[in-house]
Amino acid sequence: MNNIVVKRCDLEDIDTLQEFSRQTFFETYKELCSPNDINLYSNYAFNLNNLENELTNPDSTFFFLYYNHILAGYLKLNEARAQTELNDEDAIKIERLYIASNFQKRGYGQYLMDYATDYAQEKGKNIYG
Repeated sequence: MNNIVVKRCDLEDIDTLQEFSRQTFFETYKELCSPNDINLYSNYAFNLNNLENELTNPDSTFFFLYYNHILAGYLKLNEARAQTELNDEDAIKIERLYIASNFQKRGYGQYLMDYATDYAQEKGKNIYG
């Protein structure tokens, strides 16, 4: 998979993260949810305050996946207190993994899964999704 770059997100990326999160959430759920429900969730989950809190939380990490310098997907990993279910100090939870619709079925989702697994192993932790 040449031409792929995975980059950790920080506060400078918040506007891009917000726009891409809304876009990929819509693309993923437009056939399953009403436009109103999608907007309600997007306005809650992807508002700038929530994203800033997530980006500055030391137990949450976001990564962008670029293909040929074009944003194709993103990954959010939660550790420890940022985990919503397990709260396991020895595990990292894949909280979000989204691939833009025009980049799906090319193996980028698996690439991010493998990246998350390698990231967890480097930290001596288990990965779960």
